[in-house]
Amino acid sequence: MFTRIVSLEVDSPATTIVMVSDGPIPFPQIIVRDPHGREWISSGDAIRTEDPTRYEVKLDQEKFAPGAYRIQGEGCTKANLAEAGGGDWIKAFAEFTMELPKKERTRRKNKSTSPIRIYFGIHKHMHQPYYDTVNPAAWDGEKDSIFATRAGAYKDYLADAIERYRQGGLPSAGISTSWSGSLIEQLDRCEREGLCGGQFAGWKDRFRAILSEKTLHGHPRLRFTAFGFFHPLMPLIPERDIIDQILRHRDLVERSFGVPASRILFPPETAFHVRMIPALKQAGIEAVIYDSVHRSRACRDYPYPGKEEGMLPPNPSEQVNDPVDDWCALQNVWAPSKISPSLL
Repeated sequence: MFTRIVSLEVDSPATTIVMVSDGPIPFPQIIVRDPHGREWISSGDAIRTEDPTRYEVKLDQEKFAPGAYRIQGEGCTKANLAEAGGGDWIKAFAEFTMELPKKERTRRKNKSTSPIRIYFGIHKHMHQPYYDTVNPAAWDGEKDSIFATRAGAYKDYLADAIERYRQGGLPSAGISTSWSGSLIEQLDRCEREGLCGGQFAGWKDRFRAILSEKTLHGHPRLRFTAFGFFHPLMPLIPERDIIDQILRHRDLVERSFGVPASRILFPPETAFHVRMIPALKQAGIEAVIYDSVHRSRACRDYPYPGKEEGMLPPNPSEQVNDPVDDWCALQNVWAPSKISPSLL
């Protein structure tokens, strides 16, 4: 008769969990939890029971990132689960640390002996949706306030930045920017109808004045990137819609500012998937601004900073890239995630 769990252990390296009881367990279960709350439950056929008092679970190391884990081994003393209550379950707990297999501990090193240089590109993204999609013409005091309080950001921020580059002796400095079509259309309406107290009268004038400026190397000081007209999550929409969103946006930018949007795409929310590529090619896109954190998170030893990153922990099954040895934190900028220069 099962009355207690005698031991709950993990071998070294962590490949097998072994739970030993003082008698056969009607319903054995072994649960592994990581520090972020994810859990893996093994029961039924997933538990090997060659001995009626010894229960083994094999750990698939590819599913587990390096780090500390907590184990919960448990069993029910009742043969009929329908009759069991909370007090009929006996539990034991243990901890273990998962390490990378020795054969995988080769780390990618930066072989260059010269100092690492990181070049920062500044991108300013601007968007406002149609808050009433059924009636895009809807307008009220709340919406008026939303746009009025951002008038400076929409009209002057980018032009002021270019002016500071000029005055600060930065001949190579510039900015890329992405504006949704829904924002541009609504700012045009504010100008046309005198909404927001008339703050948007001539809102494009400063843009047109600086769009002809060039950097020392002949590049535009300000460049509109390609974008999706209504700020769509492109990996989730059909190819034809991706193409239409980009082409509609490109046409509006050229009509509004007199310059074409570039062939470099800033995807809304930096959401990208390889399935987008055929549609992007048809729309004339030549490059995509890609968030490097996704590449970093695919490394097996990625130093996940927690919820401050704004994303869930990496999925261990997707951490298939070799470890790197040059993680570093950026200073004097908001950057909760560490970066690896060798991955850039």
